[in-house]
Amino acid sequence: MSNHNPPHWYDVYPQGTKEGSEEVKFFKALARSKFTWRSVAAIVKETGLSQKRVEEIITKYEAQGIIINNAKNENNYAYWELVPKTSEKKRSKKSISDKDKAKRVKAFAQNQAGATLGNFTCDDDDDDDDDTTP
Repeated sequence: MSNHNPPHWYDVYPQGTKEGSEEVKFFKALARSKFTWRSVAAIVKETGLSQKRVEEIITKYEAQGIIINNAKNENNYAYWELVPKTSEKKRSKKSISDKDKAKRVKAFAQNQAGATLGNFTCDDDDDDDDDTTP
């Protein structure tokens, strides 16, 4: 596992605020459950928070790597400590724009190589004269 793990939720949530109280409910439902992956609906039901509020919390902490989205079911989430291998893969993955850029650069390089090789001709003559036969 990499040396750079995301912070723990209890170190970064806004303690002592209404927002923080809601986030504590969210993280208890997510991180202290017997289930590794939790659906948004299950979190809403367990916390009593609105779906919109649960999604706001997910968005906030997913960006920090604290919450991981399930690759097979986009509606399920997990706390990073419960799925350390998944969280490490998420952190090491390139962004979609980086992947797209790498793909375009590779395609351009291949096209350039093909164009260069396609225009290459092998000439046995070393002179620069125009060879015309009478």
